[in-house]
Amino acid sequence: MAEAQAEPRGPEARIERAVAWLYRLLANNRYTRFPWAVVQTFSRAQGALLSGSMAYYTFLSLLPLLIVATVVAANVFIPEQEAEKAVADALSQVFPGIGTEVFNAVIEQVKRNSAALGVFGLLTIAYGGSGFVGAMTACMNRMWGLESGRNPVGQKLLNLVIVVLLGSVLLGSALLTIWVSATAQATLDVAPTSPVIRLIEEVAAPSSMALLLLLLYRLLPARRHSWPSQLPGALFGGVGFYVLKRAFDFWAGHSAGIEALPGLLVSVVLLLVWLGFFSQLILYGAALNVVLDRRRHGLPIMPEEPAAEPRR
Repeated sequence: MAEAQAEPRGPEARIERAVAWLYRLLANNRYTRFPWAVVQTFSRAQGALLSGSMAYYTFLSLLPLLIVATVVAANVFIPEQEAEKAVADALSQVFPGIGTEVFNAVIEQVKRNSAALGVFGLLTIAYGGSGFVGAMTACMNRMWGLESGRNPVGQKLLNLVIVVLLGSVLLGSALLTIWVSATAQATLDVAPTSPVIRLIEEVAAPSSMALLLLLLYRLLPARRHSWPSQLPGALFGGVGFYVLKRAFDFWAGHSAGIEALPGLLVSVVLLLVWLGFFSQLILYGAALNVVLDRRRHGLPIMPEEPAAEPRR
């Protein structure tokens, strides 16, 4: 008769048992069960690793997208200075901690060399800049537990369409904010720094971000969803974006180590750190939609436990 295997002892075993007890408590408590299901859904889908991939591809796609946005805005919107301001303001809304002067300098360089691009060059750059959408699509499919996505050709065409949609919403939001602020100043005779103008600008950023996230959650996964079903994650992302942006601005403005770095290096470091946090926020919004979908269909809201490896 085989001897019963002794229960592991020692500090490591006690820590493991304490952590397992805490996990069971969070999973069974009526108040913590739902948020814990969201956290576990994010964790089981390897959300931290996925967010790093999203941040990397978004960073690589940023310059091509900036070129496309600047060229399109400069040739479509009138007057030209207003279009440049819209592009800079739109980027500043999404990437806090980086001053608009950095974006203005980049936009000015793009303008000087945009004539050499041509239509084919512009389409090629847009194609390259759509890589971040492909990365987001793969991450969304993983979050929903989908084993396969769309066919590659259809996926790339969809990526280009989504790039156009996202750019249109972002630029349109910036232009609308500029127009509303200017109208309020002229109609109400208020200064640009008045509380009314500040309120308009504060509301515009999370609202446009919620709309952008709604498009991503609805269109990217290779699975049909209704627009209302994806709204909770989009609203969570919009509010979370506002809170995260305010916290990030505060941290960037009060960090003594940041001020000691060269200006260009600061911009790159802040951009990479922000993209990492922002990517996690997007995936947490997707995890929220996944958990709500499970509850809507009467399924257990907690993700399934991974299969245990056989002992050797």
